[in-house]
Amino acid sequence: MTTQDILYIVLAVSAAVLTAFLARLLYYVIAIVRDLRQTSRAIHDKVDEVGRILESIKERIGDSVSVLSLLTELLSKLVGGWKRRRAKRSAEEINE
Repeated sequence: MTTQDILYIVLAVSAAVLTAFLARLLYYVIAIVRDLRQTSRAIHDKVDEVGRILESIKERIGDSVSVLSLLTELLSKLVGGWKRRRAKRSAEEINE
């Protein structure tokens, strides 16, 4: 066995070890990317859920505002009618 043969054996073993390390590194990189993708999907789902909740709240507030405006209008009509009736009674009492 010559020194050149030993060099070729060492180079072959080194190439095999380097290939094994690169394969393992590639496996971990793929695993990290997969986990990042799953995390990204989970975050996206949560953001969509928060968006739906905010939209629901917005609709409920809009409905509440419309109901409150109707109630306010109704109360103002009732109070206006009550004031007119009271003014009418006051005018009748003054005229008597």
